[in-house]
Amino acid sequence: MKKSMLFTGVVYTLVGCVFLFCGIVLNTKINSILWGLAGAGIGPGVFLICKYLYWSQPKNTAKYVDKMENEEIEQHDERKEMLRNKTGRVMAFVNLAMTSLALIVFSILNEMEVIIYAKPMVIACAIYFNVQICLQIVIFKALEKKY
Repeated sequence: MKKSMLFTGVVYTLVGCVFLFCGIVLNTKINSILWGLAGAGIGPGVFLICKYLYWSQPKNTAKYVDKMENEEIEQHDERKEMLRNKTGRVMAFVNLAMTSLALIVFSILNEMEVIIYAKPMVIACAIYFNVQICLQIVIFKALEKKY
């Protein structure tokens, strides 16, 4: 197991703790964001540290070597590389289309003086993010079945 995983986990955890401290001490309008960033740092940080500690134990080294060999084979499988490339091309098109549509919609709403607050833009960005992740998974699975 690489030491960089442990270092990354410690850094994530420390950054999360800084945001947690700021969320506790400061009383601002962005407290909810600070709490979210604290969770986003502490959660993955603790996970990476635990993962490092688990795979670093002598009884797990043989399993870890096998796991890394399988990941290396999977990573360089020509069929999966082709599927990842095709997924990337499809997602690039979808991202471009969605961004263009969002710009048109926000422009129209701005011209009609509908947008007073930024809430609709935040909701649209959240939907965009979730759709992007879901489409990547769905398209890859569909291409994997097809080929």
